[in-house]
Amino acid sequence: MNALGRPQDMFSDTAIQLQSVFAQWIKNTHALAPGTTAPGATTSTSLTWGGGDLVAVGGKVALLPIPLGTADFLVHKIFLRSTLHRKFLWSTTHKNYYKLACLFSYVVNHTK
Repeated sequence: MNALGRPQDMFSDTAIQLQSVFAQWIKNTHALAPGTTAPGATTSTSLTWGGGDLVAVGGKVALLPIPLGTADFLVHKIFLRSTLHRKFLWSTTHKNYYKLACLFSYVVNHTK
């Protein structure tokens, strides 16, 4: 979109966001969990995924909530696809080796 002169339409955290539905569900579940599962709780169930909780130790920030954005989603997709492709190639390669081994043993045993 940048080449077309429309940088505002690019995929980024400030323009069109790409986020996993599962990641959004996890964040919303952790944010809403105290009200539904523990009505007496005053803070979120997870310091990492929860609301806006800030943990400070000795006056310094120790933990902030992690916002999952477009870059996180795209990096996750790249790693997921490469892992799946590797597993597929590994399994098909070994299946072919197994078939060849069976074929060779059949040929060796039946050509005498």
